[in-house]
Amino acid sequence: MGFRKDAAGAAVVGDRRHRGRWLLLAALCLVWCGQALSSAQAAETLIVGRADADSLPGVSLGLLLLDGPRRVLTLRLRDGARPGSSGLSWREVDATGLRKIDRFAAPRLQLRREPEPCQFSLRWGALLPPPPPLHGSSEREHLLQANHADAENEQPAWQTDLPADAQTLALRAWLLADARAEAELVLYVLDLQAGLGSAGEYRLAGLPTLPPLSWKGRDEPWSWLKAPVRLPLELAGQFPQLFRAVWAEQARQQKRGEASLLFSSEWVNGLHAFRRSRYLDLQTHELLALGAPELLASLKTAQLHRLYLRLRAADAPEQLSLQKLPRAGAGSRSWLAIQAAQEDGAQCSAHLATLSCAALCHERIERLALDPPGTYLLEPRRGELPESRSEQMQACRASCNAQMARLAADAQDYASEGRAQAQQELLDGLRRMTGPGFLAAERQR
Repeated sequence: MGFRKDAAGAAVVGDRRHRGRWLLLAALCLVWCGQALSSAQAAETLIVGRADADSLPGVSLGLLLLDGPRRVLTLRLRDGARPGSSGLSWREVDATGLRKIDRFAAPRLQLRREPEPCQFSLRWGALLPPPPPLHGSSEREHLLQANHADAENEQPAWQTDLPADAQTLALRAWLLADARAEAELVLYVLDLQAGLGSAGEYRLAGLPTLPPLSWKGRDEPWSWLKAPVRLPLELAGQFPQLFRAVWAEQARQQKRGEASLLFSSEWVNGLHAFRRSRYLDLQTHELLALGAPELLASLKTAQLHRLYLRLRAADAPEQLSLQKLPRAGAGSRSWLAIQAAQEDGAQCSAHLATLSCAALCHERIERLALDPPGTYLLEPRRGELPESRSEQMQACRASCNAQMARLAADAQDYASEGRAQAQQELLDGLRRMTGPGFLAAERQR
């Protein structure tokens, strides 16, 4: 059946051809988006360790809620006891919300797989990968550490109202009652009215503060350079003990091994808008139990800060002043458990011979045709993408061949001695972070 030759008929032909182009583009997009989704699913976040208060024996937990001038303090001491009074009246409250916040925001150990020595992914025309999120819908938890008994986790919490606009905290009286010699505390500061543009960090005036953790081993090009500590996956079951050992060594190196101090203070960068996460599902009654107002409609302008400190009766000040300073760090960061590559790279050259740069580049150039203008790529640099298909193919194949040659050479080095060297350098870096005795003691167990 033919089409009419009049103007209306011409419009019909043009419209059908236009729809045909869009159907083709839609089909290509479905294939591309499906592949991208599969990659995202394969790269989901797997948490294998968590240093929350429930995992650290003897650590007390607290939350200071700031709602304008209102100050509501909730404490759960390590033995469930009522805090020292210091002239305040304490009431018992449900600790479920407090534990949920701690579970969400506590330092965590995230699995990072070492790339296989012969894993080839064409750089030319590849999109820049997004930064790894601290929290998101794709995260899963499979803790390799032993959990404490539920009876220990169900200790009650105690709450009191502090004077309006109060900035001083009598932590010594609250934590070191009954002649306790020492106390460790994880204290969260939840500012309900902080606003999105006023992020900062909290300090306790009167307590020396340790510098932020910084990895003291080799930085592999594939690793996340800002991860403060890395360890072999085989040690993930000792993550809480490692966490404490790292901070104890940090204090010792700063000549604060026996002193009251603030180990760390950081803002929780995954919680500024309280977006949905399977690890934070605060119910209304749990939030109210922490002192939030009943008419609170949204937590989008709230900010959360985590302070980890130690007080000792010998030198702890009677009063500590809470100070908000301009934000200096990058916020909370995951520690990494490194899973070693499964292959040794010896057969890399044979594997690369089965790949075709021509075919890989043809597929990549077809995808680039669907990319919006201005997309940043790993290679080439922005503004240097050739316009014609033939020039793109020539540039892509040259890059692909050079990348394969580099990968084959690196894989050969890895097969001969790089694998053992990489593992040893990882352990050496961890030993510098924990002190020489920790790893030796763990190996004897």
